Amino acid sequence: MSPVYTVTANGYRYQLDRTRRFLERVEALVPRSDVYYQDDVWAFFQSCWNLRDWIQNELRISDAVKKQVRDAVECARCLKICYDLANGTKHYALTSPKLGARHLLTDTRITPGEETKVDCVIELPDGSRLSARELARECMLEWERILQFCKLPIERIS
Repeated sequence: MSPVYTVTANGYRYQLDRTRRFLERVEALVPRSDVYYQDDVWAFFQSCWNLRDWIQNELRISDAVKKQVRDAVECARCLKICYDLANGTKHYALTSPKLGARHLLTDTRITPGEETKVDCVIELPDGSRLSARELARECMLEWERILQFCKLPIERIS
């Protein structure tokens, strides 16, 4: 078995903070093209799902707590959708979906006299659609709930 090498000594809380910064970009109602917004959305979901890996590789967390986190993540519908989006956008094709969610389109709404609103639309297998912005908020809240339940710190450190 090969030794495991890490590229950083910083733990999961740095990844948690990074995910929060991506969420801030997704939520920001600043003028930008739909392509730049889509980049921020994809980066959020990839970072959000990768938080699971950071926790699983965290040397300061017991195996029992890691299992608690894994079990909670597997039960969270929003994080299953996050998995599909993260892996589908990272690898182009999703070979093992959890729910079969997919990024459908980037929706740009222009209303005279108002800010242009950009959001990504997520489609579920039943044909229902979700706002990427709302799903991102839900995923972040779910992570905080899981971490608090497992008695892991969630305060910002960066």
